[in-house]
Amino acid sequence: MHAALESSNATLRYLVAAATDKILPCDSFVISKIKDAWMEIWDDYKFKAIKDGLWREGSGALQNPEKPFFLRMAAEAVRRVNEQRDQTGLTYARKAMIRCELSLDITGEWHEKQLNRDLQIIIEKHRQHFEGLAVPDLDPHDDDAPLRD
Repeated sequence: MHAALESSNATLRYLVAAATDKILPCDSFVISKIKDAWMEIWDDYKFKAIKDGLWREGSGALQNPEKPFFLRMAAEAVRRVNEQRDQTGLTYARKAMIRCELSLDITGEWHEKQLNRDLQIIIEKHRQHFEGLAVPDLDPHDDDAPLRD
């Protein structure tokens, strides 16, 4: 994976758990688009299954299409979203990155100062983890474990 990241001039940075709500617009925007595509594919399947009479014996429920179908469905939903663009021609993935201050600036660089102040504070408090030190898993039952903030 490191070779792929280097060849594409990309770096992965992991934010601590406290950053989650700060980047939610990125997740929620793209996820909602994928959910829309998923539901469209799933509804098409159900209508076709009903039309073709694919019922389970006894229960009357539609037959389960099995795991490979759902894996193909997930891949197709993501493919559809990756092809979508807004009225200005931006892909939804790029738009989500811009919304969350994670896209490159006009010089093609990304800087921490582009992030909102809340995220900058979290990075400063947890610099070693932002630079790549793994965040340890905490035992929720350990009363002596440090709390994440």
